[in-house]
Amino acid sequence: MLIRSGGRQRRMRICGAVLGLLVVLGAGRGEDTTTSAPTTASLSAVHRVLPEDVVGNRTLVIVGDIHGCYDEMMELLHTTGAMVHGVPSPRHLIVLAGDFINRGPKSKEVLDFVKANGIVAVRGNHEETIIDQYVKWKKTGTLKEKYQWIGQLKNKDLAFLQQLPYTVSVPSRNLVVVHAGLIPGVPLDRQDPLVMTTMRNLLVEGSNHTAFEDSKLGGVAWGKLWKGPQHVYFGHDARRNLQLRAMATGLDTGCVYGRNLTAAVTSPLTGSTIVSTPALEAYVAEEE
Repeated sequence: MLIRSGGRQRRMRICGAVLGLLVVLGAGRGEDTTTSAPTTASLSAVHRVLPEDVVGNRTLVIVGDIHGCYDEMMELLHTTGAMVHGVPSPRHLIVLAGDFINRGPKSKEVLDFVKANGIVAVRGNHEETIIDQYVKWKKTGTLKEKYQWIGQLKNKDLAFLQQLPYTVSVPSRNLVVVHAGLIPGVPLDRQDPLVMTTMRNLLVEGSNHTAFEDSKLGGVAWGKLWKGPQHVYFGHDARRNLQLRAMATGLDTGCVYGRNLTAAVTSPLTGSTIVSTPALEAYVAEEE
């Protein structure tokens, strides 16, 4: 795979095969992101499958980008019925679409909640960022101002973030959850981590695919091109807000920017609905 960043190109070998894909990384997003290919030892954790005996008839509550907005998360989970009097409901299964930490006011509280309650989550670019910044902090002893909250983390928190999968599939519901996106026609085991955590737009020219992190650089919203067979739930694209495509649903509605936190609630008995709760305030300025 070719990756272009800062005018340079390099090849990345994923799962033993070079994918014919060009990824154009956006600049000026305000984060220090580094996404690496998984090592051979970690490949089993790249894609998680929730079997029928785990899912059953439980209602799935798939939550978009939380970004440390703990209070809004708790309000949304209580509204959907996934939490009852502060306790997770056994009739519901919560799945987070990545970027549940960083930028907002209570990232450590969100992380502790996820860990303590066995919440299912995929990793996003912000989980990747915190992994990288934690490792740098342990080496240098310094943290940038925007990452000061990392000083609350322990090695066990790092280990938890490192084991997060890039996708969670639910075969019994014919759906998959990923943070950013998937390339149509490419099997899950050949999807690239950089795409799964950063892509917003996709340009298809014959057999060539160019994935863009910055939607202003080219292509179209990748969800427009996704034809299945699985329905994909994703986040990462607050600029477009709620996206309702035939086979793809985008759930990043900019809570950390003062808009809404959104979940898709799916049940084999009652179907699917979208539920949102408003942000209590704008915690960071929204990018243009």
